[in-house]
Amino acid sequence: MLETLSIAGRYLRDRHCLPSKIDGIYPLDQLARELTERPARHVERARVERAIVSTERLAEKLPWIPRTCLYRSFARFATLRAAGHPAVLVMALPRDGEGDGHAWVTLDGEPFCEEQDLEDLVVTFCYPANIRTNGTSAETKPL
Repeated sequence: MLETLSIAGRYLRDRHCLPSKIDGIYPLDQLARELTERPARHVERARVERAIVSTERLAEKLPWIPRTCLYRSFARFATLRAAGHPAVLVMALPRDGEGDGHAWVTLDGEPFCEEQDLEDLVVTFCYPANIRTNGTSAETKPL
């Protein structure tokens, strides 16, 4: 229980503090690197996933927590990495150039807790950058 609260606390802290870091202050790769500099302590994936999903439900009710895919993805990425999982932060733009871009996290080559359809997106940014992409998904395998 204490471990789950610790995971939830980290997620909320990161999600709340990210806007001040992302809004023009840090290059995205530098921010991703800084969020994962702390040594990881392995926590079972199912436990981390439950903590993130539960905390995201709470975060949706808190008006001071940003509700964009970018902040959500950075917080998921940092939380999974801190729990010892090889998460990859991914950003993409629509293939046809119409509409908004999207950010998400992959884990073991699959989108993590992602509900949006990613088929019509082209990956433009991944961290860590030494991964393969097939245009719409990112895998955590080195090049």
